[in-house]
Amino acid sequence: MMASEGKYRRLRGATGRFLALVVMPFAVAALYLLLVASDRYVSETRFTLRDSGMPNEPVALDLGMLIGGVGGLARQDAYVVRDYILSYDLLARLDAALDVRKAWSDPSIDPVWRLAADASEEDFLEYYRDMVDVSFDSESAIITVTLEGFEPAFAQTMLDMILAESEQLVNKISNQLAAEQLGFINGEIEATAARLKQTKSILVDFQNEHQVLDPKEQAGLVTNVIAQMEVSLAEDRAELTVLRSYLDGRAPEVVTLRNRIAAKTKQIEEEKTRLTGGSERLNTIAARFEELRFDVEFAHERYRLALMALEKAQIDASRKVKSLVVVARPNRPDEALYPDRPYFLATLGAFLLMGFGVFSVIFAAIREHME
Repeated sequence: MMASEGKYRRLRGATGRFLALVVMPFAVAALYLLLVASDRYVSETRFTLRDSGMPNEPVALDLGMLIGGVGGLARQDAYVVRDYILSYDLLARLDAALDVRKAWSDPSIDPVWRLAADASEEDFLEYYRDMVDVSFDSESAIITVTLEGFEPAFAQTMLDMILAESEQLVNKISNQLAAEQLGFINGEIEATAARLKQTKSILVDFQNEHQVLDPKEQAGLVTNVIAQMEVSLAEDRAELTVLRSYLDGRAPEVVTLRNRIAAKTKQIEEEKTRLTGGSERLNTIAARFEELRFDVEFAHERYRLALMALEKAQIDASRKVKSLVVVARPNRPDEALYPDRPYFLATLGAFLLMGFGVFSVIFAAIREHME
């Protein structure tokens, strides 16, 4: 009789422990999931970032592409978009447009998942990041964004705005980079154009000051004149020698020839002085003119190169402009994915039974040791 009573007490104790450790927690969880827990709907969108390159343009491979993934720049762009989606800046814009805080702190939402009405900005952001998931496939370069919501329409609307804001970010960054690059080139063009205009003005002023179009060409003409006059002077001197062989020095022919020789000699000296002597000598003017003309040609070449750089920068900018390509637009979910009641209850039941088994073994060992 005593043995039967002891066995009955042990059985009753085991039953009590089973009820306390397995049945009651499972019942509480089931009641919460079936009667209290709010349904959470998941909307999903997928998109990728592309360069607006020229068709049939050869693609430059980097190490990331050679090992089977997308390039480092594409991954970097994707991470920029991901960080923006998870940022407080975007959350603030969403809240201002859709009143997200009020929607997520609605009293109809179960207390476990409801956002506190007086939640701080940090808690609000943490809650938002729990509701949003952003993943990046390094092989396909597709970004997948999922958003949980308590209303299907609200989840879709909010994800639509996240997609639109992400597209605006991509466009803003692309336009900003292109504008900075083109702005620098345009600044160089303005500077080189001003320099070209200045050098041309200096050259024209120099020509007007010295009343010469091309000093080098004019110096060549003066040299030819001197050479021709020296040939003519030599002929006159030879003729004078012949005349003096049979005429008196006071003969009209001799006097005339001497005067002509003297005039030609003086003219040659004047032309030589004009060419190489005095403050206005042509060789000095020609040397300075060549310096000024070189400055003009150099400035013109820089201006031409700047125009070519602008054209190339415009082509490069058009090729490097990023665009957000939507693969799948945000959907309106038909049924709630969370909480997954059967899976959660089955998992909870398995863990409770395992825990109860471990506890029973430990309890039996302790009791046997005490007896």
